[in-house]
Amino acid sequence: MAGARLAGVAAFAASEGNDGTWFSDRGAGPASWDDAFMADELGGSQPPAMLGNLTFLLAMAGGSARVRVEEVLSAFGIGMRGLGILAHIAAEPDLSYSALARRSNVTVQTMTASIKALQTSGHIAPRNPTQAGRAARLLLTPHGQQTLAAVDQSIAAVSDSWLPLDADERRTLASLLGKVVRATVERTA
Repeated sequence: MAGARLAGVAAFAASEGNDGTWFSDRGAGPASWDDAFMADELGGSQPPAMLGNLTFLLAMAGGSARVRVEEVLSAFGIGMRGLGILAHIAAEPDLSYSALARRSNVTVQTMTASIKALQTSGHIAPRNPTQAGRAARLLLTPHGQQTLAAVDQSIAAVSDSWLPLDADERRTLASLLGKVVRATVERTA
């Protein structure tokens, strides 16, 4: 299911503060990967210390991936937060607004506005009308399911053209990143 594959990115995708820019876009650091390597005394290249830092590399790769994903999403009329919400609901249909907000690291008010936009566009609907004192539950509409499946295929195609990895390397990277993302989601849930 498309939602299952995308659910792992949902917490990052929907969270505030993830602007997806490279550190050079903010005026610090090299403008390209090639510029990031410095010549040593013997004329060879050595990566700066930060290129050996896994968290830094994940941030750089994440920023670049986010730009590509946002380009895909713009064709479907949703953003990163919308994708995160759709993926969360596909994976766990009984999540409340509060649970979605916690997993996305946003306020309930921000999540409510995002959910209303997705309801207006026909991507999601309430499972049952909200009753006083009961949490609202959401489900993907057929349009939301179709959109999520199409987004999943489009993002996969971008991965195939963007990542300089063979199929085995992609599976390994997906497995490792999935483990990291699941651990992150579990800490925020």
